[in-house]
Amino acid sequence: MCAKIIEVNEENIDECGLFCRKSYMREEGNKKKVNWLKQQFDNGLKYQLLLVQERGKETSRGFIEYIPGEFAWRGISAEGWMTIICLWVTGKAKEKGHGTNLLKKAIEEAKRENMYGVVSMTADKQGWLPRPSIYEKNGFEKVDEYEPYFSLYALRFSGNAPTPKFNDNFEENLNQYGEGISVLYTYQCPHILNMIDEIKEFADQNNISIELRVLETAKDVKKHAVHPYGVFSVIFNGELITYKPGMRKETIERLKERI
Repeated sequence: MCAKIIEVNEENIDECGLFCRKSYMREEGNKKKVNWLKQQFDNGLKYQLLLVQERGKETSRGFIEYIPGEFAWRGISAEGWMTIICLWVTGKAKEKGHGTNLLKKAIEEAKRENMYGVVSMTADKQGWLPRPSIYEKNGFEKVDEYEPYFSLYALRFSGNAPTPKFNDNFEENLNQYGEGISVLYTYQCPHILNMIDEIKEFADQNNISIELRVLETAKDVKKHAVHPYGVFSVIFNGELITYKPGMRKETIERLKERI
């Protein structure tokens, strides 16, 4: 399978589009994501798109999105580390080494910028994140855990590098929320706005109060997140229901169970 990786930047993003929901570039969620990317490019964000040849044409089958830890939209402390936000490979492109090739882009960038190394969140189960194996086979080591099944993996360039870690303010932040539905969100993921529309409809149909709170910056995420994923959280009566922006049916079912 012929493949190449291209860097999507402010000059070519309107032509290249996104990997996620690429058939819906005119929808608001994708437009917001594109605008978000254009803002984050100034903070050192890189968006690398995997293109493969299928049926005689090029199509995107994966991507990696990474940014210096100071500007990472995750509930982690990783200043001086290159931080991976997203890493995906799908379809027939899986199990062909493309994930490793995408990961190498982040590693090479971190070395050029003289950073401590590269860090990323993983999940053992259905955590909306890569499993640890992709990182373990590329020399990463587990440096922190967050139950039930999240881990932080790091590739150190120096033994003297400070250890990145999950923030410790999630429970304190969650305790601030009482009755009703509260949604903390960003525009980092193009799935989020569609999810919010369905949650708002559910709240209206069931006469449940709903509060929407947008986190405008990476600092907002680090300060206010109720979960390490950071960019999206649905809270109902003080309980975290989900942080996964693409699981609409699952989220509505969980809300129904708690009425």
